[in-house]
Amino acid sequence: MIKISNYDLEVDAIYIQLSADEVLDSEEIAKGIVVDYNDNNKVVGFELLGIKNISISSLQSLKLLLSKDEIAMLQEFEIFSKIFCQV
Repeated sequence: MIKISNYDLEVDAIYIQLSADEVLDSEEIAKGIVVDYNDNNKVVGFELLGIKNISISSLQSLKLLLSKDEIAMLQEFEIFSKIFCQV
């Protein structure tokens, strides 16, 4: 289950929800990438802020937190297919 919010042009941001689990903690893992975790410390979603300025190394930090299944599901969306092929 992946839900992608509408892209917010004003702040150049988007939120990707990977699970319906309750968010118990959030962490900025790299500049422009905020990850939400559930009570088992599993990633349930992430926000990309200032997408145009997020570096490839920052995206690599995000990719390391996601399961192979989550990455495969994200790659079904054109934008993530391009992003995760580069990292």
